[in-house]
Amino acid sequence: MSVVSLHAHRALAPRGERTRHLVARLERDWEVELVAPPPTLATGGAAGSGGSNPLRRLAARGISAVLLDKWEPWSAKRLGRWQADCDAALLIGHPYSPLVYASRRLRAAGIPYVVDVGDPWVLTAADGGEMTGIARYRARAAERRLWHGAAGAVLTTEGQAEGIAAIAPQLPILVRPNGYDEVETPAAAPRRDDRVLRIAHFGMFNSVRIDPRPLLRTLAGAGLWDEVRLIQFGDDFVGFLDGMPPGVEVERNPTYPWPEVLERARSYDLALVVGNVNPDQLPSKAVQYLTLPIPRLALAEPGDALSTYVADKPGWLTLGPDDGAAAQAIAAFLARDRAAAELAAPASESWPEVADTIAGFIAASVAAVPAGVAG
Repeated sequence: MSVVSLHAHRALAPRGERTRHLVARLERDWEVELVAPPPTLATGGAAGSGGSNPLRRLAARGISAVLLDKWEPWSAKRLGRWQADCDAALLIGHPYSPLVYASRRLRAAGIPYVVDVGDPWVLTAADGGEMTGIARYRARAAERRLWHGAAGAVLTTEGQAEGIAAIAPQLPILVRPNGYDEVETPAAAPRRDDRVLRIAHFGMFNSVRIDPRPLLRTLAGAGLWDEVRLIQFGDDFVGFLDGMPPGVEVERNPTYPWPEVLERARSYDLALVVGNVNPDQLPSKAVQYLTLPIPRLALAEPGDALSTYVADKPGWLTLGPDDGAAAQAIAAFLARDRAAAELAAPASESWPEVADTIAGFIAASVAAVPAGVAG
């Protein structure tokens, strides 16, 4: 089994985490070859707009107009003439260019492959994707060939599955988000009786997230607390924290390893997960939030991937960004007496369970392809 994943060695990337767990599980049944950049090569960041640097802006426009993504040169060099020596392959993205180049070689060799992705590219992107010019034409053709040649697809939300099913109706599809790392969750701290609402957010703010400020404005203006405090752990790439409404205090912190997050969380009342603007995308942090020792708040639109994921899980409250009764709902939610079991993470969402499910799907999908036939 060959596993192709550009972010395999990226410590905090959701796709890197997924790759490492799946490789460990697949090694129980297969001899696994991992195809990825070396750990010394940083794979973070995206093509972006180039910010305020004119040369970077020009380079970014060139990438979005010509290349499949910024990693296409690496993909072409590493995978353009790749001689896959395997019975099957798992292609994990994003980015997509490694998947495109690897799948070409696999199809040519008659080797079945399964595609595992957590984000849309161009064919199912709500806005058609950010690509322009020849790059968009190339990407659409490449993605169509990728799906039509696949033996199976592993996706993270039902919305994504519906989009891919419309492109490749006969393609077997499994919907399985990331799992959570099994850790010892500390006991929840006793409820505080002061008039401060402490909301912790563990993760970055960026342009794909719903703006949390309308909700925070509602909470600050409700008069139920003397102060609403947002404690941020991670980067703020869009300046949400610089434009907070009156009555909302912000505390900025770096990102911490999850075991330390669990201990720090005991000091707060509520953990916030912010949904994505694209309703078919699930913030990966929502899964690891299942291990927190405090109640969780999902900021999400009705029916989107986040609200759907947490709907059947205890310990969660879901609110829309413009919910006028949000303060009352949160106050009632926090006032409830809840047993520790209500905050316990369901075993079905742990990485061992998730990896077992995905490994079984991969084995069944590639076994269904006749020998020497792929694509």
